[in-house]
Amino acid sequence: MERLKSIKKELFKHGESGILDFWGKYSIDTLNGGHYGELDYKGAASKEAPKGLVQHARFLYSYSLAYEVYKKTEYLDNATWTYNFLNKHFYDPKNEGYFYKVSFDGKVLMDIKHIYAESFAVYAFSEYAIAGNVSESFDKAMKLFRKIETIAKDPKFDGYIESFSVDWKEIDQPSDYGISGKRKTMNTHIHLLEAYTSLLKACKFFGKENEKKEVKKSLQALANLVSFKIYRPSVKSLGLYFEKDWSLLPSPISFGHDIELSWLLGEANHELENPENLSKHHEVQTELITNVLKYGINPKTGYLFYEADEKNNIIKSDAVWWSQAETMVGLYLGYKDFKDEKVLNAFYGIYEWCLNHQFDKKHLEWFENPAKPEMSKGHNWKTPYHNLRATLTVYKNIG
Repeated sequence: MERLKSIKKELFKHGESGILDFWGKYSIDTLNGGHYGELDYKGAASKEAPKGLVQHARFLYSYSLAYEVYKKTEYLDNATWTYNFLNKHFYDPKNEGYFYKVSFDGKVLMDIKHIYAESFAVYAFSEYAIAGNVSESFDKAMKLFRKIETIAKDPKFDGYIESFSVDWKEIDQPSDYGISGKRKTMNTHIHLLEAYTSLLKACKFFGKENEKKEVKKSLQALANLVSFKIYRPSVKSLGLYFEKDWSLLPSPISFGHDIELSWLLGEANHELENPENLSKHHEVQTELITNVLKYGINPKTGYLFYEADEKNNIIKSDAVWWSQAETMVGLYLGYKDFKDEKVLNAFYGIYEWCLNHQFDKKHLEWFENPAKPEMSKGHNWKTPYHNLRATLTVYKNIG
């Protein structure tokens, strides 16, 4: 416990001085609103880079979480700043939902609606609603939830159709998602699980019983979907890509997504309180963690390999920031849930890696890949979301 208490103190400090200080100093676009679309490894902004929905929703989530933990007005102010930009420039008043990408000064560049990105808006609005006690933000999260449930839910094969035109007509997947055609991905569905978990928490926070029943039903269905259709028991890993009927397409093992889903599924079960098929969900969690420990951790350094083939032969060994962050939180919560000392020891290893190698001690924030330290620190996919969430979730869960 003494070591964990020391880690708790270090994480509290790291979240603020190691992560939030970087973003607070460099990311906020005081001229045009929101956050700069790109930052280099030192924090210098590409001031005319496009701005993404995923990016800004993640900033809103991150500053909401920061305020919940640190109770500093500047973090709530930054969350509100981001919230206002999202609603002014990304919201589609004609068709509802949120545009995918805007210019540096807020003009629509890419008007598609993708459920992965929309899910992050639900997630962010839910967290901001709780952090700032903002009922309007909760209403926006519920409105978008209902739009997704009405338009995107697949009545024939289960799960969700993912990619839509501006007026919510199904279109082929964009290149961002690693797949072509009108197909489904694991990634969109686990982030809907994450979003609906936070929305259910917000329903409880605001005492919304009818909304709670709606969200709980959809979250339960998602928890069952990832456990029974997306999880592959034969390889103890998630499938990444599927046809619309959930026929599996070629999918490498993504250790980062496996460990991420292990704890997101645990969080969903916690909010569901008495979920159906709980023993199956726990089985999936333990098998994902066990496989990651057996094949995904570099035994020499403690960091997480990126991808393997279906026989667990490593095909990408890069220490990518988001997968290290998800491993840190996934292993600690896995230890907390199942009390396995092997999991705790692996947590210590990934924790040491993240703070000693993934973290840029000179310029702050985490390297996207420490083997390539001059890669950009900020872009549509890289914000404080993964590493701040991991840092503060572990902090909050250490007794």
